[in-house]
Amino acid sequence: MARVRGGNTGFAVALVIFGCGFVISLLVAIIFYTKIEEHKAAQIAAEETLADFITSNETVQANDFKSNNATVFTNMLVKIRDFEAELREANDDVTRLDREKKEMEAQFATLDGLKKALEEANKVEAQRYKETMEERKAAVDKALRENATLATQIAEMQTKLNKFAEDADAAARDRIAELTEQLKGFEDAKIAADAEAAKWERLYKQLLASLPKPPPVGTTNPDGAVASVFGQGNDLFIDLGRKDGLVMGMTFEVFDPQPVIRLSATDEARGKATVEVYGLQDDAATCRVVRRTRGSSLNPGDPIVNVAYDPNMIIKMFAFGSFDIERDGGTNDIGRIEAIIKESGAELIEVTKTDAGIPVLTPDINYIVLGAKPELPEKPGDEVFDPVVIAEYQAKLAANEAYFRIVDEAKIMRIPVLSQDRFLDLVGYYER
Repeated sequence: MARVRGGNTGFAVALVIFGCGFVISLLVAIIFYTKIEEHKAAQIAAEETLADFITSNETVQANDFKSNNATVFTNMLVKIRDFEAELREANDDVTRLDREKKEMEAQFATLDGLKKALEEANKVEAQRYKETMEERKAAVDKALRENATLATQIAEMQTKLNKFAEDADAAARDRIAELTEQLKGFEDAKIAADAEAAKWERLYKQLLASLPKPPPVGTTNPDGAVASVFGQGNDLFIDLGRKDGLVMGMTFEVFDPQPVIRLSATDEARGKATVEVYGLQDDAATCRVVRRTRGSSLNPGDPIVNVAYDPNMIIKMFAFGSFDIERDGGTNDIGRIEAIIKESGAELIEVTKTDAGIPVLTPDINYIVLGAKPELPEKPGDEVFDPVVIAEYQAKLAANEAYFRIVDEAKIMRIPVLSQDRFLDLVGYYER
């Protein structure tokens, strides 16, 4: 819009300059025209005066008079001819001025058209400017109204905020006073609880001192011992019986005499023989040898162990993972492991799981039977969208995480972990 106004202004200036030139030319033409009229009037007056002095014929004769000794009349005739020549020149000037006048009138008409066009353009521009200013004024008025509304809302919100701050401050003071009172009560309760805890700690230490010392971590005490050997060394009596919780078919590992039995997973740590109960008495049991290490001998006093059995308590065990007892590539033998745990006289513990499916161990677990270590699955590529493949990957990943989480928590809680083979060895499992 600024460029349009600049163009209109330049045109208006040109029009004014042109109009001024036209007016000046018109004034000059009027002046010349006035002089011509004066000359014509003078000519007419002169002709009338001349008619008083000379006739037409005399005039013809005066034209033919060429003597140097002219009369006054002749001189007057000469002046008249000179005046007529000037008059013809004046007539030529009038003709030229008249022509220029017409040209200027045409130019004036053109300028008048331009003036009207300029006035029309100015009128359109003025209307557009007026509409623009009205729109801007309406926008400004709207913004002012909105600002006023916003200011009102801000004032209301500030009032509410101040009220909320006052209420919150009062509530906080009340709550602080309440918590202070509760804290005082808690401190009193803590003093009483500390005194009670100190009392129970003394009793615990006294009780702990009276209990037999448990075996080191990674070992177990013998459950009993061989009482006698008979039947060419293939049968024997043990000093445990029906009153000790033995049942038919229970198995034990027989070791050489030693104070504790290590729970190592190496083959060297397995007993020198495996025996199975086939006869029960109240204080003794008859067993047959179902496995024996080459060159070993069984003797009275040899300790016997079943990791899932304890004559003084019920052993609690937890099994987790993939098991393959027959070593045929299967991974679903956990049911058989759990059955062996129960058959050996132990209690099978069921634990809760997190939302991610990871078992939560409890301190009352005596042993953990852990299956084969799962391999870390390879993550599918970004181009894989098969839900079955993705679900399998997530399941394997969860199993891997659960396995190592159990191992870490067992170390922290000092719970012995038995592999499949070591567990089967220590319960005297054999293929019947």
